[in-house]
Amino acid sequence: MPQDETDPMGAAKSNTRFRAYAKALSYKLPDGTPLSDHTWASTDEPGVCWPALGGTDKSFYCGPKRWSDGKYTPPKGSRLLPENGTGSIQRAKYLGDPMRTTFMKIPCSAGIVYAVHGVCHEITNRILYHTGATVRQAKQYNVTKAFYGVYGTSIPAFVWLTALAPVATAVQAKICWDWKQRKKKSGKLKMAQPGERSLPMMVDDLHDRLDAAELITRSAQIDAHQAEIELMLRDELGDAISDAEIREMQSVYAHLDRRADIPQQASDTVPLTAAPEFDPVELAMQAKPHVKEAMNGFADAIGTKNYTTLFGQQPGDYVSFINPEMFRA
Repeated sequence: MPQDETDPMGAAKSNTRFRAYAKALSYKLPDGTPLSDHTWASTDEPGVCWPALGGTDKSFYCGPKRWSDGKYTPPKGSRLLPENGTGSIQRAKYLGDPMRTTFMKIPCSAGIVYAVHGVCHEITNRILYHTGATVRQAKQYNVTKAFYGVYGTSIPAFVWLTALAPVATAVQAKICWDWKQRKKKSGKLKMAQPGERSLPMMVDDLHDRLDAAELITRSAQIDAHQAEIELMLRDELGDAISDAEIREMQSVYAHLDRRADIPQQASDTVPLTAAPEFDPVELAMQAKPHVKEAMNGFADAIGTKNYTTLFGQQPGDYVSFINPEMFRA
């Protein structure tokens, strides 16, 4: 593969086109709750594609059958998301590999433990990191961003109210450190349009200022996430959002935190044998009332108009972003 002579890492060429895709899923929870889009990323290089876990059929999104004469064809019913950009495959691999592994029996990809501190949207954002693009037009993207952050650097409090609590406790001390290390190895974010102050760049600057050593406490992690939420609200809503409304939305997180039994000091000593046993469908159903409560709180905090603009849905509507099929693959 050609080398980029300006790349001090000797990484692969940096002008490969990355594209993000989304596909509505037909699966529904037992009570009829629909699922959000699945998202993933592919490139113009034959065979180079990240399925972002992608369900039970490991070849459905990125398998060899998707390429013909070097061109990628996504599954039927997929849509190409508008944000895309060029980047280095080698750097994307530093951020996005392994494509699939497990942590305490939970599937993970790109360093994100599924449903604990991110889902496919955040996994795909990590792959797209150097392009400056995100999956912002995917269904439920701003919902997952509000809970997990743009790059999957936050564990929402509702996780500790489900069977995922042991995994969250084990990974809490690692998530910010892991993301920092991945970025350090891959190189600094370079926006597709230099000088553009987009949300990914602002979030990246925020993460650069964070001291990973200090983020082993839950309170510090919450503060970091609250800062990212403020960036998101100002970026998405501009002058329509007030300082008071931002504080009200941030207070929703504090309320959930008080209800959950969360270790205030993150632990990196939880034994990996403490893997939880649960039915994936039951897990999605466990999360639903807590996520719904938080979403209702967001609606009260910022008002119906801002809520609808931000999340693309009416207060009271619910779409699950935890896909039980991901745990079965």
